[in-house]
Amino acid sequence: MEAHLPMQATSLPASPSTCPSGPHEYRTACLLQFNETKQLELEAILRACKWQRLEFKPADVGCDVRQASPRKRPCSGSVGNTQVMHGLTEGAMRPLSSSGTRWFGGGVRVERCGHHAGAEHEWEMHRIGPFTTTGGNDWTQVQLPALHSRHKLGTRLAVSEYFLGSTSTEGKLLAYPPLHQHHFHVEEYKADWFAGGLIAHGDDQCHAHAGGVACLVHRHAPGHVQRVTTPLSVDADVNDVRAAGSPPLTHWAVVALKSIREVPPSSEPLPADAAVRSSGRLQALTQMRLAVMPLPVRNPGYPGTYGVPSNQTSAFFREGRFLVDTPLAWSYVHTHGHYVDEMALYVNASARSLGLEEAGLSPALRGYTGTCWSTPTGACRTALRGLAKQQASAGARRVCHFKRTSALSERVPGTEEIDGVFYRKSTGCIPFEIARGLPFVAVVFASPDSRAASSTPAGSIAPLHTFFRLFAAVPGVLAPTCNGGGCYLWH
Repeated sequence: MEAHLPMQATSLPASPSTCPSGPHEYRTACLLQFNETKQLELEAILRACKWQRLEFKPADVGCDVRQASPRKRPCSGSVGNTQVMHGLTEGAMRPLSSSGTRWFGGGVRVERCGHHAGAEHEWEMHRIGPFTTTGGNDWTQVQLPALHSRHKLGTRLAVSEYFLGSTSTEGKLLAYPPLHQHHFHVEEYKADWFAGGLIAHGDDQCHAHAGGVACLVHRHAPGHVQRVTTPLSVDADVNDVRAAGSPPLTHWAVVALKSIREVPPSSEPLPADAAVRSSGRLQALTQMRLAVMPLPVRNPGYPGTYGVPSNQTSAFFREGRFLVDTPLAWSYVHTHGHYVDEMALYVNASARSLGLEEAGLSPALRGYTGTCWSTPTGACRTALRGLAKQQASAGARRVCHFKRTSALSERVPGTEEIDGVFYRKSTGCIPFEIARGLPFVAVVFASPDSRAASSTPAGSIAPLHTFFRLFAAVPGVLAPTCNGGGCYLWH
């Protein structure tokens, strides 16, 4: 069913290339492209939706879900590990309901709504729920191997704006707190699990003065899109971080995509310049995901995750080279602020030229006595001062930087978050030219931000992500992300 609303104008920079070079101005004007209309427009559309409940039955008579191919012959989205789970802890999650050829029971359902936004753009919204939770940092998990889109299988969509997160039944976007988007990923089915084609995390939310939950509405600059091909899969975990025993909260997991339908289903390979509209050529953004992890790479749980001691400082670096020539369009930095003091990406640099090896750092995780929060003159500060001095003499440039500061956090008492502190979206990377063969070094300094953080994780091991997600228009690449399967943009 469609929602009909009048169009509202918004003001955005004409192109990522016109963004100011200063980190603060870049964040405000371009990286987040914040204005209140993003949230207000989407909430108005969601309120006006006439939701259509979807019946997940086999698409073809006799369709065998055990043998069907999700890409070539899926059974209307019911192929694979389709389930909704809930538990007071991650390890205690149990299925609320699961299905093969049947859809969820127990009142949990999937609904769809559409909205035309001008002659070329349209919104398609799916919501999964309702869920009712009462706090305690519980876990709700949604896994859908194939969204039941109204578009035919193999349809390529040009996504110019999207929202992945939680809403009320009435369509109000729900912030953090009360709900933490541990991760919310929408992927092309053929992509690697957790590739991060379309993504949202808890630290996507901005500080209140910079837009708050509105920053979960990702809007690309005009003429820039991410291309995805149906069917799309969903993997999301949500935590209710209110105090245990809070009043019941009803919420839905929502996938809202604003897109241009560009290319009809086809078995033929498409040229890189297949998308040309009367309004001009669209630039397809591809993500170069730099998942920075110490060696040896061990994944305790989710991909891209590694563990650090929660009660001390640790550090490492990783080196690499880019494999393409293209300017950075925008970026997304994801980490866990309670346990990462600082992380940075330097280009035209090596570990040796920055003095990292001389300072005793290596690609392996190294622990230090003391912590950044309790010992201002500790190892992390000494090494970082050395980096600053070496950078200029080495001809290096720091292009991406996360620094844990109180300005990035908000305190909300009476919640399950450590010390009631919530870290908000940080400045990503300043614009720079990605060049074939350009060397880079990523440096990470991990340290707890408080005594409470140092003793919180079981076994004194804190799980971390330290991701630089770089988005650029890469000639000949249409995929929304390029991190595996023979598609690599750096090594």
